[in-house]
Amino acid sequence: MARSPIPPAKIILAVAGAVVYILSPIDIAPEIFLGPLGLVDDAGVLAAALLYVRRESAKRRAADSVIDISETNR
Repeated sequence: MARSPIPPAKIILAVAGAVVYILSPIDIAPEIFLGPLGLVDDAGVLAAALLYVRRESAKRRAADSVIDISETNR
């Protein structure tokens, strides 16, 4: 059974949330006060979202690579 080319909602939400946080003027460490050091929290959120997407994608690929023996012997 082929999987849908559309990513699951949780992956879309993770990426959208990271983009909204990065573009939002409200930060944990605002750049206006901390300068370049204020980008650290943005980089952390982006890294966390990318790691999450990578992990979820690996799970989907692993699930797709499982061979169902009952279907091959028909």
